[in-house]
Amino acid sequence: MPPPVPHLPFARLRSSCSDLGRALLERAPQWAHLAPERGESTGDRATTSYRIAPGSFWLQQRWRLVGDDWQERELDVVPGSIVALRFVLDDVAPAEVSRKLDLVPTRAFAKDEAGTRGRGVRAEGLWIHEVLP
Repeated sequence: MPPPVPHLPFARLRSSCSDLGRALLERAPQWAHLAPERGESTGDRATTSYRIAPGSFWLQQRWRLVGDDWQERELDVVPGSIVALRFVLDDVAPAEVSRKLDLVPTRAFAKDEAGTRGRGVRAEGLWIHEVLP
């Protein structure tokens, strides 16, 4: 049975010193301390994936098992994407939309309520359900 795939912060990877990794850390130092959000392994190959925020791109570190050790391979940038169902609400309550669709929204607020992003009271309501890849 192979050892577990390394679960290292991005800055601890050799690839963080590559041209791509170094440029990314210079622009956004907060990538340095990110641990992988997900990892997958099949036989002697594995990947760990890093992402700074929902909807952002992923950094995917590839690994290969050599003997009893995982060795870093390529670092890839994987574009991020979100699929969203959005309703702009006039006089319909967000809870009613959730009940009829049997879905929990990612965010929702009614007309004349404060939005979730601190933009003050809104003239229209909003109901959003997002699905990440």
